[in-house]
Amino acid sequence: LVRFASAALIGFFLLRIYQYFLIREFYTVPESFLMLEFRGFFDDILLGTTVLAFFTIPAFFLYRWKPWLGVVLMTAVFLLLILLELSLFQYFIITLVPLDQVIFSYSIGEMALIVKNSVPISWTTFAPTGVGLIILALLITLSRRLTLPGRAEFMIMLLIILSPAIWLLTLPGNNNYRNAYEYNLVVNKSGYLLRKTAEYLGSPADPGQEVLKEAARRYHTAHPDQNFPGWQYPFLKQSRDNDVLSPLFNLKPEKPNLVFVIVESLSMSFIGNNNIFGSFTPFLDSLCRHSLVWSNFLSTSDRTFNVLPALFASLPPGSPSIMDDIPGMPYHFSLIRILQDNGYGSSFFYGGDPNFNNMTGFLGKQGIGRIVHPEGWARVSG
Repeated sequence: LVRFASAALIGFFLLRIYQYFLIREFYTVPESFLMLEFRGFFDDILLGTTVLAFFTIPAFFLYRWKPWLGVVLMTAVFLLLILLELSLFQYFIITLVPLDQVIFSYSIGEMALIVKNSVPISWTTFAPTGVGLIILALLITLSRRLTLPGRAEFMIMLLIILSPAIWLLTLPGNNNYRNAYEYNLVVNKSGYLLRKTAEYLGSPADPGQEVLKEAARRYHTAHPDQNFPGWQYPFLKQSRDNDVLSPLFNLKPEKPNLVFVIVESLSMSFIGNNNIFGSFTPFLDSLCRHSLVWSNFLSTSDRTFNVLPALFASLPPGSPSIMDDIPGMPYHFSLIRILQDNGYGSSFFYGGDPNFNNMTGFLGKQGIGRIVHPEGWARVSG
């Protein structure tokens, strides 16, 4: 066990070096980048020894029964642990965000489509994994020949025993860093995915009607100035028809054309004055001085798959997602529907498969005129 732990430490150290140089090559890094990577290596060590500690007892009994079985189990655990971290880092280097419970929101086909559209697939895509397997094989071979002083073995064994408690007590929180980018650099990607998965699977699927009604009552009580018609849809309220935007526009007799541009991942990290990586949108930045800008904006969607109901209808998130149950979606207002009722024609232009995330179903529910995509176009209504 001590030898496998030693090999794991070396493996994680090599992964951190790989991350350090790859990110420096392609991205802007903070001044404290090297120190952040050292802190991340500490998180790697704790996660690795925690996983090894979890398998210590079954490996011990297997080893007592048939030694080769214990060796095979720990070898498999070691390989899976390092390969998982390497794979999750390959995801991170593309998105700069660790993979989390979002994997439960997509089907296998949708995930394959995301990967296909995100990176070109060639032999170089799998080269890091192949090199990693070779290095792991060498580490396992060397670890079996490794002889450590008794004090070093004792310290490593003590770390393995205490690592689960230390890992839980020292989980890196994003409040301890200047921004989310620094936190994402430090955190162990496998540990992050495991924690987010546990939170997702551990959350109650249905809290019950009484719990929901009580939450709705608290929300309604906190907003006494609003008129709520009932409890079934807690955020539904009667409109006051206050027109607060018209005075800000120079309206003319003819109806203006409206164009909504949705850009994937265009966050405040890349745009405006408070960016992390520098502004990549000088024209949009210049428009801010002549436009209506909401610097404090509450989104009802945290992922791309809910962007259409969030942007066009301000529909609240739910479990399951609104996009997962198009036929059962209750009637609601949306910008698309309102514009259609006021004489507008509408088209949706998308550079991929519009069936992704049930976008076609949602847009059809709104009465969209036609959907245009690389394979052609389809008239949905009208």
